[in-house]
Amino acid sequence: MTYDSVVKLIRSHVSAVATALVMVSCPSSVMADLDISVLVEQLHKRDAHAKARGDLPGINTDTVESPTPISNSSTTQTPKSPDKGQRLFDQAAAFDQGRGVQQNFSRAAELYLQAAELGHIEAQMNIGLMYSQGQGVRPDDREAVKWLAQASEAGNAIAQYSYALMIYEGRGERQNYGKSLEWYRRAAEQGNAKAMNNIGIMTALGYGTQEDNIEAYAWFALGTLAGDADAQNNRDLTFEVLSQDERRAAQRAAERLRSELGR
Repeated sequence: MTYDSVVKLIRSHVSAVATALVMVSCPSSVMADLDISVLVEQLHKRDAHAKARGDLPGINTDTVESPTPISNSSTTQTPKSPDKGQRLFDQAAAFDQGRGVQQNFSRAAELYLQAAELGHIEAQMNIGLMYSQGQGVRPDDREAVKWLAQASEAGNAIAQYSYALMIYEGRGERQNYGKSLEWYRRAAEQGNAKAMNNIGIMTALGYGTQEDNIEAYAWFALGTLAGDADAQNNRDLTFEVLSQDERRAAQRAAERLRSELGR
């Protein structure tokens, strides 16, 4: 599945549940994967004498699954014009998915943008994603970051996750690993398992933070508890390269992190 196609899938899932408290199940990645080939290569180079350590990421290089965030209608819009914003969002979703009308991404983008300007948070996320991959609009990373940042500040977990990746890649704004980690952390605090896994990878690499396999293990362990298969693989691979003392410290770190995040 291509990057563009999974972005469309994420948007369609979110659009369909805008007015209810539901779990949005997203089958593939939207802005979820770090540059996996580069990360794997760097980890191999970091410890060429330890094959297990070199294989640390354990990432599926074909795709990385997306998070499963919660969409709460009570937090999808600001008081600017909530009724109008929701109506515009619903119309956009219909054109986005071809529900009752002929599918038209350009029209969907127009309506999402209007709803986003009225403060509808999921519309902000959707138009941000559309700008990020040129769906119904010209690709524009700056516009994508603008809207994803607004939805992220409002607490949308998909937007936070997507914004973190754009910052990681330097798309739409200057590359900043530390800031990327901050936004992954916010998404992780909402239960985003892939954010937990990506934090673990970046911690193992020392991207935006001090390189720390014990702390990386803690994040992989938390992602495992949240149901992420890649995190589980990474946790197990990391555990193998730790000493007995480090393993005990890693397990304590995982319990601490679990308590901090209430997981």
